[in-house]
Amino acid sequence: MVASHVLTIMNNVSLHALKSVSCFTAVTYYSTSHLCDDECFLHDKTLSVFYFLSMIAKPLFFIIIGYIDEERKISTQYIFLKIKSIFLIVVFWNLLFLFMDANLFKRGYLLQNGVLLSIAIIYLCHPILAKVLYRPFSAVLAMFFLVILSVSLHLSIAPCDTWYAIHFYDYYGVIFSVAYYLFGRVLGSAQGQRLTKRVGMLWTARAGLVPAAVLFIIYEGLISNHVLIRSWTWYLLEPLIISIFCLLIFIIFDNLIIHNKFIIKTVSFISPAMVGVYIIHYSVFYLFSTAYDINNVTLRFTLLVAVFMASVIVSRLLLLNKYTSQVISL
Repeated sequence: MVASHVLTIMNNVSLHALKSVSCFTAVTYYSTSHLCDDECFLHDKTLSVFYFLSMIAKPLFFIIIGYIDEERKISTQYIFLKIKSIFLIVVFWNLLFLFMDANLFKRGYLLQNGVLLSIAIIYLCHPILAKVLYRPFSAVLAMFFLVILSVSLHLSIAPCDTWYAIHFYDYYGVIFSVAYYLFGRVLGSAQGQRLTKRVGMLWTARAGLVPAAVLFIIYEGLISNHVLIRSWTWYLLEPLIISIFCLLIFIIFDNLIIHNKFIIKTVSFISPAMVGVYIIHYSVFYLFSTAYDINNVTLRFTLLVAVFMASVIVSRLLLLNKYTSQVISL
């Protein structure tokens, strides 16, 4: 399993590097935000940076998965194995942590912040998605429909959060993830690759990256500081801005050719463990936080990197055994 994954990485080193960075950002923000209630060991500005990066980290993760699946021309057998793996992972970790700490269930940790749930929905609905992808226009309509559906669920469920044991409104992004996966599949098609690999598109992406980042920060500042403007219009603008920002980053990395052997080896080591990192990262972070007072740590960002690398190493060790690998990787 790992060997075939490494072979795929060799063909898309830059995209797998971007996927690994996205995973680091997403899980780091998720862990720190759960530990930071009234007081945080990170500076407010540092946490804000992680927040903004995490907003684009998960979309990038699913765009890249969709792109790679389209390049692979995945088969029915491949999809069946994915569904089987997801079912085994979810059942195993739910049973394990339900007996160890039921509070983790209430926090929504066992759903991995929607990542595993999103992947499960994607592959369960793959026959429908495959039909949609036959025509670019139908794919665009499907993405727009998923965005409308996700926004509707968020606006309707969020006010009723107290009625649920699990914070379901945290998972309205699951449907968004399916839309981003579709976006990745479109980019991975022959027409999509011809478009994104044009020299003009690359220079456009480079020129537009900073303005898009500024627009994104201004938008998030407005919607977070002015609660009264939260409406359909504003919530529909968010996925549009994020999609543009992610597309620009994707084009830059898709056209990036990495020859450095150290980077290639590092990405080949880290990337196969990404799903495992999503699963165990919070537990590793929790162990670090209980071992000593993280508020007194001088090199705080180094701590975050150390926790991430520890999670990668644990995941890689679990991947060495055929039985443990089944509950840590897809």
